[in-house]
Amino acid sequence: MIGGGIAGLSVAAELAPHARVTVLETEDQPGYHATGRSAAIFAHNYGDGMIRALSAWSEGQFASEVLSTRGLIRVATAAQRDRLRALYEDMRHDTPLDWLEADAVAAAVPLLRQGHADCAFRNPSAADMDVGQIVADYARGIRAAGGTLGTGFRVASARRADGVWRVTSEKGAEVAAAIVVNAAGAWADQVAAIFDMRPLGLVPKRRSAVTFDAPPGTDLRALPMIVDADEQFYLKPEGGA
Repeated sequence: MIGGGIAGLSVAAELAPHARVTVLETEDQPGYHATGRSAAIFAHNYGDGMIRALSAWSEGQFASEVLSTRGLIRVATAAQRDRLRALYEDMRHDTPLDWLEADAVAAAVPLLRQGHADCAFRNPSAADMDVGQIVADYARGIRAAGGTLGTGFRVASARRADGVWRVTSEKGAEVAAAIVVNAAGAWADQVAAIFDMRPLGLVPKRRSAVTFDAPPGTDLRALPMIVDADEQFYLKPEGGA
């Protein structure tokens, strides 16, 4: 398994009881890139039908201590109202949602500039995910099943002979495996090229983050995650708040 993000770790954890599994992670710890920098929110109605079905199924696989209710409010300007309403009509069949007009939005999310939101819908069941704990649990499960999690392994070359891949790191370490799973995230196309596989045309994106202190007296524990109708921005308490 090349890549120690949530994709590689979760697949490896499922396979480890049934096969010999080795996870190779470039960084010095798993979950360092997109996994560790994600919005870390669990929402039943996020994504298309396939993602929603997987979310509904996977909720029962998580221990309750890795999810904590946060709530989510999707906001729209007047120009975005029709798009948000269409999204609301599509999503409300999967999860109970509340439609909010401007006054109710202002009361629910006082951090937004007054007058910005023309309307919104609220998903009260959306939950924070303890990503650090989830990553640690998967890593523990892999090791408990006899698997190996190797860090600091940047793939430099790969060759196949007699039905076996021999993967070599930049430091000269070598791992042999009959099957290799490419879970390298933003670097998946680069890894594919090393294995002489056709790239998919993945384009890594840069995320810009602004951190700031909330106004005095703000109860961050009660503040829902705020997401723009077109997902141009989101606002969410961090640092255990």
